[in-house]
Amino acid sequence: MFTHGDKVTSFSRGGCRFKNAKLVIEDCTATIKPNWQSYAFESAFHLASIVTLLFIGSILLEANTDDSMQGLTYLIAFCLGFSALVRIICFFVRKSQYFDLNQRLFYSERAQKDAISIDDITTLQLSNKDVYAKQKSFSCGELCLVTRSGEGVMLLNNEDIREAEYDSASLAKFLSVPLERLRNGEVYLPNQAS
Repeated sequence: MFTHGDKVTSFSRGGCRFKNAKLVIEDCTATIKPNWQSYAFESAFHLASIVTLLFIGSILLEANTDDSMQGLTYLIAFCLGFSALVRIICFFVRKSQYFDLNQRLFYSERAQKDAISIDDITTLQLSNKDVYAKQKSFSCGELCLVTRSGEGVMLLNNEDIREAEYDSASLAKFLSVPLERLRNGEVYLPNQAS
């Protein structure tokens, strides 16, 4: 992903204020799967849509005019469209990823045809990055794998840096590849592995 002297940049633009996935290692398989917090994040958007529909819808129903009924129809269409959009985005973003040592493959549940040979994985990179938000800034860890061709694949985000370190070290040991610990914004020097 980076060559000597490059500025380290994060793979994704944002970050999570929660752990977006869980690493489970069993025998010859490691799985990174969405956890309950990622589903709760999506559910919050659906709940906001429902509350909006109920609140504004009750006001429109009290008015009981032709215009208010038309407004209610538009409101229902908007809320359903919003929830559908959130569901579609979360469907494509949230997926389980598998490392299978028996088959020597890494693949995603919805992109098995794009599997990567485990032998092509050269390193794992754990990047600590700061995310600046209006209310409160925070740091998070972003774990990516890097292939021989330099392609990077983001595996997980986690606000808990210690937990991200533990998961990263566990996965690096499982795959027998080095783990590079990077800091967003610093100059990349190869062999920052441990």
